[in-house]
Amino acid sequence: MYYKGVYHFFYQHNPYGPLWGNMSWGHAISHDLINWVHLDIALVPNEHYDINGCFSGSTTILPNGEPAILYTGVDAKLHQVQNLAFPKNI
Repeated sequence: MYYKGVYHFFYQHNPYGPLWGNMSWGHAISHDLINWVHLDIALVPNEHYDINGCFSGSTTILPNGEPAILYTGVDAKLHQVQNLAFPKNI
């Protein structure tokens, strides 16, 4: 996603190790698409609708210029839930 002069790259990430599990969304930014800086985790599974993981989705810029994240969460009953998030600090 390109927003306010910065490229944002989001990716599935397990912050606790190299194996599958604890799916979160990592976040990196770049000004030139060559050099990247990794930032804090963008989405952490800590709500009832994504407690078992924050999985693939996409990002977009809404018509009003606000960035939005659409992703699949997995709830406590292992149901897939479509979610919409609005970043606070991009």
